[in-house]
Amino acid sequence: MLLQVTEPIKWLGETKGFWVQTVVLGVSAIGGIWIILSRGQQEARRATVDLVVEQKRDTKLTVAREWINKTKERGETNLAKYLESPESTEYQNILYALNTYEFVAVGIRTGAFSETTYKRLRYSTLIADWECFHGFVTEFRKRHGTQSLFQDFEWLHERWKNKPLKVNDK
Repeated sequence: MLLQVTEPIKWLGETKGFWVQTVVLGVSAIGGIWIILSRGQQEARRATVDLVVEQKRDTKLTVAREWINKTKERGETNLAKYLESPESTEYQNILYALNTYEFVAVGIRTGAFSETTYKRLRYSTLIADWECFHGFVTEFRKRHGTQSLFQDFEWLHERWKNKPLKVNDK
């Protein structure tokens, strides 16, 4: 005599079909999340490349960078003396460059820009520039009574200094 099964076999109180459907739905959700995250990272890399290209086109930044590079070549390591003349071109160059770095650092810290991409493009320049700007920023903060000025640029400098750019394997 054969037994007839009138109810489907259940696992944990549910049918096999329910569990297959649940697993497929879960895998689809994980795949969707992965696509969204990958797309976000790709957009951040693209935004970073666009930023660097735009910085190269920015004539005001180019002039400021040239002045800063000449200042470093002369061995000037503390730019705080330029705080005495806020109307000077030198002061304006310093602030323009600092504000540019702060913008980038905030973008990196919030995920709008790709840190990896920017680091590969600007590591040496950023490290050397912060060393040059440090005295200016310290005195600028004292005069304005706040430690938060250019804090993200400083954060990025410290972060990169503690984890230097790796040399490519040959």
